Amino acid sequence: MRLLGPLRGPVERWISGGARQDPLYLSNRTFGQKLIGWMKVGVPLLVVVVAVIFAFRAHQRTDKPAEVLSPAEVAAKMLPELNKPIHVDTNTDLEVVEVYVDHAADKLLGKVRNTTSHTIQSGEVDFVLTGVTGTQVGAISVKVNKLAAGETVPFALPLVDKAAIAAQVREVHTR
Repeated sequence: MRLLGPLRGPVERWISGGARQDPLYLSNRTFGQKLIGWMKVGVPLLVVVVAVIFAFRAHQRTDKPAEVLSPAEVAAKMLPELNKPIHVDTNTDLEVVEVYVDHAADKLLGKVRNTTSHTIQSGEVDFVLTGVTGTQVGAISVKVNKLAAGETVPFALPLVDKAAIAAQVREVHTR
């Protein structure tokens, strides 16, 4: 049969009657055997498909879609204490009208005003002196005595630290 070459397979099938005698060969199985084979594959696949369908239905959301919140509403929910008014106790009896550093005279110059309707016997304003980069380079206090109601008085204090270029009010005390 080797002499037939590519025709060997068809010739052998014709001689054997068209069917192989191997019991595991697919064309020799009965319909029941074929059905059992299909069921071995189909039933587990069907179980998986049904399980996936039930899982999706069980996890479907029945509630309404999430509402879109404005940034103010998000902030109010995340930080409920944020919009409460903040009260910082400050002394408003004395007001610093102006303050600046005079480098020619190396002095801190400015004006302080009594904002009350009565005379302030003594008061003190503490300043923080800052350098070019905004860092604190020192501190200085201005003292005023017997300041009448509504009166504005100038002050001038010599600077100890020559690197100061600005002054910021830190505290105000009155007696």
